[in-house]
Amino acid sequence: MTFQEIPQLQQPGSYEVNIPLQFLAERVKQFQKEYNLQINPDFQRGHIWTEAQQIAYVEYYLAGGRSGMTFYFNQPSWQMRRNKNRDYDDFVLVDGLQRLTALLRFLNNEIMAYGQYVDDFDQPLRFADNMHFKWNINNIQTRAGVLNWYLEMNSGGTPHTKDELDRVRTLLKSEEI
Repeated sequence: MTFQEIPQLQQPGSYEVNIPLQFLAERVKQFQKEYNLQINPDFQRGHIWTEAQQIAYVEYYLAGGRSGMTFYFNQPSWQMRRNKNRDYDDFVLVDGLQRLTALLRFLNNEIMAYGQYVDDFDQPLRFADNMHFKWNINNIQTRAGVLNWYLEMNSGGTPHTKDELDRVRTLLKSEEI
């Protein structure tokens, strides 16, 4: 076998934008309203991080942690005129639900970081100029393609159980009928 013969995974989208932490909650609401963004579509495993895990992630991020800074989305008609005849045009969060949920809870004063709610910090978020996330939006054209992309991203690690992955595989099979 050569390296060129290795089947390649789905590539991320070509559209990527930085979203500062101070605008994260606002952008989520905007995209939900304007584009019907689903941050917890049926293939996601739901909200599984404990509050302690959410706090740990927010503190990691506030301390300068930089892995897991990209959220991956998909919408088939992204940057195109919406096709009303399209069977599948869902705008979905494919990777990042746990991280996004933790950040939104912090921004909504539902959890603390370093023993404080966001509103209790001495400076407003606008002074956190190095705190941003990348939103990568892909335009995979079919639900089956999105489910495959989700499986590619989540089948190699340990956080997902076999049952969780099998549930998405079942969803994928129903798309192939």
